[in-house]
Amino acid sequence: TPENAYHYAQWVGARYREAPNVLWLHGANRPPEFPERQLDFRPTIARLAEGLADGLNGVDRPDGRAGFARHFMSYGSLKGAPQSSEYFHAAPWLAFNSIQRWPEEQLPSLARDWAASPSKPTWVYEGRHEAHSDDSNRPEQWGPWQMRFQAWQAAFSGAFG
Repeated sequence: TPENAYHYAQWVGARYREAPNVLWLHGANRPPEFPERQLDFRPTIARLAEGLADGLNGVDRPDGRAGFARHFMSYGSLKGAPQSSEYFHAAPWLAFNSIQRWPEEQLPSLARDWAASPSKPTWVYEGRHEAHSDDSNRPEQWGPWQMRFQAWQAAFSGAFG
């Protein structure tokens, strides 16, 4: 439930309060909603982010309001699914957008994120995988050059990471 998520995340945030180098990526390769099954986890994710921020900031507030400036948070969705900006761009806890796209799909996503208001940076948190093959690609098409190409394409389009 959203309340269970809040209390669990508050505990996790308090546990890692002193760790200055943690980046929080909610989602774990899943979209936050499944319309075909009438499931929407966005309220739970919002409470999770609020609880985490409260735990990190040492705040114990029953209304769940918190500042999100101490640690960075984002949301990681599935490749091919709507990305963080399409679900959470205006959320106060979303410090930056995350995309998981194929190189040929990432430029429109980056352009859309840059055009959104308020301005937030975007990173490609998961790109190609080396030696990946499927029915349309051979492993040699997914080597070090392709990894660097996607990273540079993202960086020159305004992304980070």
